[in-house]
Amino acid sequence: RGRAARKAQIQGAGLGLYVCKAVIEGHGGEIYVTSRPDAGTLVRFDMPLRETHA
Repeated sequence: RGRAARKAQIQGAGLGLYVCKAVIEGHGGEIYVTSRPDAGTLVRFDMPLRETHA
């Protein structure tokens, strides 16, 4: 979290990224997380596209 967010009293179960990872990987995708101190965290993901027939 950024400096301002660190001061805020935000509570949660801490399961958000775990759930995202499980859903993305369950669909054959991959998740990438990059974190830099005092800059923030970047979360990216790739998901395969499935061709649909009309």
